[in-house]
Parts: sequence; structure tokens; C-alpha cells
Amino acid sequence: MDDARINYEHLHRFLFAKTYAEGKVVLDAGCGEGLGSLIVAQSASYVVGIDLDKDIIKLAKEKYKRENLSFLVSDIKDIPFKSKSFDMVICLEVIEHIEEQERALFEMKRVLKEDGILIISSPNKKVYSDDRNFKNPYHVREFYEEEFLSFLSSCFKNVVILGQRIIVGSDIFLKEGNPPIQREEIKKTESGFFPTKEGFEPMYFIAFASDIPLDDFIKGSYLVDVSETLLKDIPRLNEEVFRRGEHIKRLDEEIRGKDEHIKRLNDEVTRLNEEVFRRGEHIKRLDEEVFRRGEHIKRLDEEIIHLNRELSELKAIIDTARKRFSERCLLLDAGSFQGVMDSINYVLKEINPFSEFQLLIRPMDFMRYNGNPIFSAIHLIPSGFGNRLKLLLKLKRMNFKRAVIVVDHCEGANKFKAFGSLLSPKELYVWDGRTPIYKSKAFFTFFTTFFAVPFTFTSVILFAVKYLLKLFTFPFKVIYLILFYTFFSLKGRWKR
Repeated sequence: MDDARINYEHLHRFLFAKTYAEGKVVLDAGCGEGLGSLIVAQSASYVVGIDLDKDIIKLAKEKYKRENLSFLVSDIKDIPFKSKSFDMVICLEVIEHIEEQERALFEMKRVLKEDGILIISSPNKKVYSDDRNFKNPYHVREFYEEEFLSFLSSCFKNVVILGQRIIVGSDIFLKEGNPPIQREEIKKTESGFFPTKEGFEPMYFIAFASDIPLDDFIKGSYLVDVSETLLKDIPRLNEEVFRRGEHIKRLDEEIRGKDEHIKRLNDEVTRLNEEVFRRGEHIKRLDEEVFRRGEHIKRLDEEIIHLNRELSELKAIIDTARKRFSERCLLLDAGSFQGVMDSINYVLKEINPFSEFQLLIRPMDFMRYNGNPIFSAIHLIPSGFGNRLKLLLKLKRMNFKRAVIVVDHCEGANKFKAFGSLLSPKELYVWDGRTPIYKSKAFFTFFTTFFAVPFTFTSVILFAVKYLLKLFTFPFKVIYLILFYTFFSLKGRWKR
């Protein structure tokens, strides 16, 4: 259907121009593939078609050949002919594609003779573009009727604008001859078809422009398709309309189904929105609770900072007190872990909470206490008399404030008691597992020595020497310790 419409419009314009080209030399400016030039050449004395496209001019030369027809590659803004060379210039549906329209119009006027005529056409912008809300991407500039008239009048004294449009109607004609045409118009309304004088606006303008008068020169024109292409196409179009109607009906049913589905979805969306609102309110309440708790945490943090500051101050006070009141305490463990723990608790609670503890143990008990942070040092009783004497002297130089002897009833209990007494601490305590921890004096009295070491004449002499040496200075005490440990060491060897 579109193919028929385009041919009606295109061919009609050139057939119309043909009636005015009889015996004239004609320039077809923007001839395209050359069919229009061929039509005009059937009545003109000579036609030259020009176009800027080299390929299309080549095709026109191959396709349309006449003695009075030629084609040339050329720009209508720079026509390669002398002034006043042509009786007529036709420019149909070309001017709207050109940017420099005034220059093109001037060139066409230049090559026309003084009594020459320009036939030019262009779309009616109001109907072609505005009414249809259509934009042709290949058109540079279209004209309203007043603009088109002003544009042509800038170069020509006389301008007559005709309109072109495909129409639907009926033709009453004689089988022979060409009588004057009587035109009647009808219009369909809600009540049916009725005669009218309203007319209609053209889709295209076809203008005659010349410096000679044109009023009696121009006549209208009708183009009739004797093959009735559009009429024959109507049944097919009706079938297509019917099929499309059925398709539209199915689409309507589909749309109704989708509308119902959309309604259900909208209901679901509404429900979800309500749920979102409820949850939003819940989240809002939670946010308020979080804020309140955050404030509470903030207050607690400030309180913790304050308490930490107080704790640091207390630690500083404790450290100062510990440095000032710290007292060394030596625990001599003869094999009772429980006794060691009880002794530590007793000293911390009853005597001095700032006490520093060191531990003297047998090597076999080392793993029991290794790594315990309560002891600042752990001393192992070495083998050999000389090593034990060195350890005794080392511990004696430490000047322990107190010593706690933890004894069970093992073989070495008396030795631990004797060793503790030899350290000469200011305070001596005993844990024996049978009585509460008690404070004791040195074990080197006559009676305690009887149980601490084997009672012999030699030992009695040694203890007597000890008490005599106490009357003298400290160096004599050291000599006594050496003699005492020498004696016990030699005695043990004799027994073995």
C-alpha cells in the first residue's frame, strides 16, 4: 500500500511537469535515478538531469537512454551551465534536503531564461510533520506555506503554489475526449457522508515561479490508477484487519488476565507495604531502644573510664605500698603442696598482704611449682655439701623477713627445720599438717637438736660452740656454719 502511495505522488509530479515542458530545454535538478527526467523528456526538446551522487548518475545513464536525455554529476548549488541556458527547471522533493537552500534557488534562477519557469515541490511541514508528529531524518529544512512563498518570492516576481495530496473518491468520465473537470467534495460525519466545501490541506506544495505572469498558465491535474491497486488491496487489508482484530481480541483477553494478575500483585504489594510499615515501626522502636541502650552504654563507658582511673590510682597506691611494705618470705617445702598453699594464704591474710614469696624445694618437686607466678624465685636443693653450703650463704645474704617451714613427716623434715633456722630469719613459722601454723623459735636448742640430727658427743660440742660464737661478731657465725655442714657431710659418708 505504501509503494502505491509513493508512486502516485512521485509519478504524478513528473507527469504534471511534463505537460508544461513541451518543446522546452529542461534541467531536472536533483534527478535521482532518472525516471522523472525520462518522463519529462517524452515532451521536452531536451532534458539534462543532474545529481551529486556519482553511483546513481551512472545507474541512470545505463537504465534510461534517449537522444534528448543526458545525465551529469553536479551540485545544484553550483550548476555547471551558463546563465539563461534553460527554458524550465524542475526541482521536485529536493530542496528540503539541502542546507544552503537560498544559494541553490539563486543558481536555478541564474540558469533560467528571462521567460523561464521553475517548477519546485516540497512537503507541507504542518501536514507532513506537525500533524503526524513525524520527523524525517533526511530533511534539513521543511516549509510552512507562508515560508515557502516568501522563500520563492525572494528570487521571482510571480509565484503560484498548488497543493498535492492522495485522495479517495469517484470518477465520472467520457470514454472519449477530455471534458472540463467538475469537482465535488463530500465528508463523513456521525450521520453519514454529506457534501462539503471545507476542502483539505495538501501534503506537498508544488510551486510555479517565474518573472512572467502565471495566472492563466497553470491548470490542476488528476492522476488515476487504472489498475485500482489500492481498491484491489482492500479485501486483503480487510482480512488483515480481521486477523489483527482477532489477535487484538486475544491480546485483550490476555490483558484482562494480566490485569487480574496485576490486581493480585497490587494486593500483595499493598499487604507487603503494610508489613513493611509495621516492620518499619518495629525497627523504629528498636532504633529508639538501641539509642537508649547506646546512651546507657555510653554512661557505663564513662563509669568504666572513671573506675579504671580509680583502679589505676589504687594500683599505683598498692604498688607504692608493695614497694614500701613488701617483705621477703621463704617457703621451705619438705613435700606438701597443700602446706605450701596454706602457708601462703596465712602469710597474706594474717601477716603481710604485700609479701614476696620464694620457694626452696627438692628437685623432685620442681614440676609441681614450675611457672607459678606467685613465686618470684624457686630454689632447688642441690646435691653435695659444698653446693648446699653455697645455697645457704646465698639465701642468708637475702635477709628474709620470715621463713615458713612446711614439713610432713618425711625423713628430711628435721633437715629442713635445721636449714631454716640456719638462715636466721626474723620470724620463723611451721606448718606440720597437724596443728595450725604457728610461730617458732630457732630449732637449735638442746632438745630440738636431739631430733634434728643424730645425738653424739661431736654434735654436742658443735652446738656448744655455736652458742659461744653468738657472743662474737658475724664472721664467727659463718665459720660455725661451715663446720656444722662439714660435720654432717662427713658423717653421712661414714655411714655409707
